[in-house]
Amino acid sequence: MGVVARIAVVDDHALYRAGIRQAVDAAVGFEIVAEGSNALDAVEIAGTGEHDMMLLDINMPGGGINAARTIASAHPDTKIVFLTNSESEANVSAVMQLGARGYIVKGVGGSELVEILRLVHNGESYVTPSLGAQVLRGLCREEAKVSAGELNS
Repeated sequence: MGVVARIAVVDDHALYRAGIRQAVDAAVGFEIVAEGSNALDAVEIAGTGEHDMMLLDINMPGGGINAARTIASAHPDTKIVFLTNSESEANVSAVMQLGARGYIVKGVGGSELVEILRLVHNGESYVTPSLGAQVLRGLCREEAKVSAGELNS
């Protein structure tokens, strides 16, 4: 089986990038084609078109969300996946509205990461389940407020 997905990894922690590379290199069908450490690197890498998918950290220099906004606008075919420590509902909502295909909280194991990347590469979206549940509860609370306001009008 040849390479299925070409991945760029942008995270300001070199050791973390090395761990991702190790997990991905061990998987059939994936290849790390570029690495960077900040938002400018991410945008530059996106311009090469050598990848199918880009893993970004939110809290890298220059901001992952800023990078994603630029990349999504200029290269809409790039599948953006966030791999981050941030468990902020606002961040999840912001990146998904930008068109990100995944939001994974760091701490995930290597084989699980590869399976998530396989899902995203095959057209699915993914949010770490516990964080996805938080976001849905928040949306339900907002919907309830809107409905209550409409009923009281």
